[in-house]
Amino acid sequence: MSLLDFIRKASKLNVYLFYGFTFFLLFTTNLILSWFFPFGASNSNVNYIEHFGKIVTLLVVVIWVPVMETILYQALIIHIVKAFVPKIRYSFLISVFISSLAFGLSHPYSLSYIFAASIAGLIFASTYYISLYRKQSAFLMVFLLHALNNLIGLLMYLTKIGRA
Repeated sequence: MSLLDFIRKASKLNVYLFYGFTFFLLFTTNLILSWFFPFGASNSNVNYIEHFGKIVTLLVVVIWVPVMETILYQALIIHIVKAFVPKIRYSFLISVFISSLAFGLSHPYSLSYIFAASIAGLIFASTYYISLYRKQSAFLMVFLLHALNNLIGLLMYLTKIGRA
């Protein structure tokens, strides 16, 4: 199956099935990666929560960060690449690669965290691109996926689940 065939088939899935599968893929990838590479919390996360409190941290991590990162790492990069590379096959590969790499490198807590964030960035960028192809609200879908992912991570951190 070619890449273009994959994009076409993914674009024909029921919207709930597509985004449910995407969230399942993101969640299971995070679980598998955290099993092999325990991410732990950096001291800056702890200081941020202690300084600003849980409510402000929740708003920043679940609303502000996903909005800004979706704009910077998915929307901006993918639209720029699509403007310069008109063929779907190539623009998909190039934009998803650049987007996921930039997303991963913007999370420099550890090498394993960069790797995990790059995988999440790959899922976010693919979802964004396929949503554009489906003529759906790519920004909203990736924002919601990212926000839900961050909410689960924050709740796990605050309840000490997944901390070594």
